[in-house]
Amino acid sequence: MRALLFAAVSVVALLGCNEGGQQRPVVSVDQARQVAASFQGQASFTPPPRSIADIAAVLDQYKPDQAKIEASRKRADAEPPGGVSPAQLADFYYGRAQAAADVGRRGQQLSDARQAVKLGEESGHNTSTACRASCKTPRVTLAIIAPPR
Repeated sequence: MRALLFAAVSVVALLGCNEGGQQRPVVSVDQARQVAASFQGQASFTPPPRSIADIAAVLDQYKPDQAKIEASRKRADAEPPGGVSPAQLADFYYGRAQAAADVGRRGQQLSDARQAVKLGEESGHNTSTACRASCKTPRVTLAIIAPPR
């Protein structure tokens, strides 16, 4: 029975590769070389870096904006405001979580995002949805939605 099932699946798979019975043109090695040669010299194609030195050179060209980094760090270090509504506090924690992510503080990002979700859900504010939707990575989003117990 298994052999028959395997044979049937194999036939269906092979027929699926046929693309509706259309034959693809056969290209000789010389024709393939001509096609490849026709692409050389085109300005739109940039080959990828070939060595670690090439990659390091590309990375060295990137200069981070120190003003943006400092602004994100200042926002991540901000203390929660007093005497505000839970919805405003949820917005504060949401913004601080985003700033913490920008400066690489994943622990603070998770903590602040969870606090924003909690306050947003308690107050009926939509910060919880926005926070879940705009987190930087799926892993962070999952950690917010299903925190460890």
